[in-house]
Amino acid sequence: MITIVGLGAGDISQISFSAMEILKTSKNIYMRTANHPILEKLEIEYESFDDYYEDGENFEAVYEKIAKKVLEIGRNNDIIYSVPGHPRVAESTVPLIESYARKEGIQVDVIASMSFIDAMYNYLEFDPSEGFRLLDAFDVRLKDLDCDSNIIITQVYDRFIASNIKIKLMEYYEDDQEIYLVRSAGIKGQEFKEKMSLSELDRDKNQFDHLTSLFIAKSNKKRFKDVFDLKDLVRKLRQENEEIKSLEYVDIAEKLGIDSKRLIASVENDNIEEMIESLGEALYDVVLHSQIGIEEGYFDFEEVCDSVCISLSAR
Repeated sequence: MITIVGLGAGDISQISFSAMEILKTSKNIYMRTANHPILEKLEIEYESFDDYYEDGENFEAVYEKIAKKVLEIGRNNDIIYSVPGHPRVAESTVPLIESYARKEGIQVDVIASMSFIDAMYNYLEFDPSEGFRLLDAFDVRLKDLDCDSNIIITQVYDRFIASNIKIKLMEYYEDDQEIYLVRSAGIKGQEFKEKMSLSELDRDKNQFDHLTSLFIAKSNKKRFKDVFDLKDLVRKLRQENEEIKSLEYVDIAEKLGIDSKRLIASVENDNIEEMIESLGEALYDVVLHSQIGIEEGYFDFEEVCDSVCISLSAR
């Protein structure tokens, strides 16, 4: 049996009673990392996998290696595998271990403690029910960002990662978007937060470690409008603008033909600004077609996207 135990966010008050009891009364204890503030207070014997991080591999490879080693040990022994925070919050090794164990019929039990996310809620004084997204600094995609949600980005370990994530965020937010750099949330006497603009994230004076995250509150400083904004605008125009409200499929099809000719001319003239404008008009035509499809109960924009993705994938 493999028992996976959460160590809490970093303060001794955040580890659960059940987790504390099993760690103090068990043998064969393994830590994903010994780099956790409460371990010196627990007075327990354990082995850690910290040396796995020194092989120069990426994190995905390291987590895979750790998971397979935990399974190897757990095949013939009852073991405790401990991880920072809550085992099911931003902990990549746990689902890997559970997946492998399931295939081999090895029992896995999970004992929770307070996650660092809970500590962030409290320290930053916001309610996650108002809209919240948790993202990993190694896998931030533009479609994951949302001005209508509070956002926490974890694993901002060093300045190199901070620089990379700044570049990615600047594709979505304005340069002066306010962010918080947060370290050691929930650890009494070590908590740190500083408000700054996004452009200042990787400046020399900022410090980063394995307990560093970013927080971005709900915002209206999105750099560019996107297709979702266009869909909302077209829907409103269909409700409020009589001329647009009266348009039918054939009208838009004719307009699409005119816009296509303008696009061809802009390409031939190498006029980038006009090309952008013409492509925008063509996209507007597609979204407008889709809005009428919604109103008449036939199709929507998502079905149009789905159709073309299926077609392209089949080529």
